[in-house]
Amino acid sequence: MKLIFLSFAVLCLLIFTTSCNYFKRSNDTKAIYTVRLDKIDVKQNRDPGSKIIGSVYKGDTIIPTKAWNLYYIAFDYKGTTGFVNVRFLNSHIIPNMDRVSNMQLSGVETLFRDYLNDYVNWRMGRFWFIMLILIISSYILIKLGRKLEDYMYYNFDFDEFNYNKLPYFSAIIGGLYSIAYVFFRENVLQAMFVTKFYWIPSDDSWLHWYLWMVSLMGVIGLLYFWIKDFLHYGYRGIITVLYFTFTAIITFNVGLLGGIVAILFVGVWIIGSMTKGIRFGTGSTSNSSNKKTAEEKLEYFYEQKERDSKD
Repeated sequence: MKLIFLSFAVLCLLIFTTSCNYFKRSNDTKAIYTVRLDKIDVKQNRDPGSKIIGSVYKGDTIIPTKAWNLYYIAFDYKGTTGFVNVRFLNSHIIPNMDRVSNMQLSGVETLFRDYLNDYVNWRMGRFWFIMLILIISSYILIKLGRKLEDYMYYNFDFDEFNYNKLPYFSAIIGGLYSIAYVFFRENVLQAMFVTKFYWIPSDDSWLHWYLWMVSLMGVIGLLYFWIKDFLHYGYRGIITVLYFTFTAIITFNVGLLGGIVAILFVGVWIIGSMTKGIRFGTGSTSNSSNKKTAEEKLEYFYEQKERDSKD
């Protein structure tokens, strides 16, 4: 029972430490609502039977101050807090101009941001489904890549031949990104799309420097594997470069998602080991107690036997 409680505590700890805003969209967007019925009541609190303090009408805009129980939304109504049922509203995601006034996203950046917001969330089922698909795809692509290199190799006379390691290198880079993303999600998104860490960081933020160093490693590694293929295969190297670059994109995502899973499992394993140690410690004490009791019984037996012999 103690093990169950401790495991549950670990799970809660991981949920709260792996970015408190993990469920939310990035702070560069916010939700507003419009009324979709002709008229809905504004309640004094979130209970269905609470007092009605007013009404809002079709097309009215509601800017929420807080959501309650996924059913009621709180908002400022005539100087006080009113509550309306979210079922009667239409939601809209709009830019939060307080956060994005200096942000100019390209089409690729927008897709990348939406991918992170919508799919890189280990609490959602589609996260695990996507990771499974990516792992299977990576395995197939790497196997096919080896077949491609075997064919290319047999047409050349090399003293030594090593298969292309770019997909594995890319997975490691994705794992390094995941370490920052899983604990500092909001800061990573802001570093990528607002302050833009791509050139040498101008501030003292360790996170910007970490992302910059990991990105630099990725670029240098990519150039190394490209040049290596061109040196091996000449102009035919463009075939392997394109193939393994595409494969590396897939394995990068495997590393990103897999790194998040690895962090979760490491946390569980650490607490499990601690729990195991506590359990063994208790068992050890119990065994010692049992052993002592047995020795006392044996000593009592010999004493009784000695008394009987004297009699």
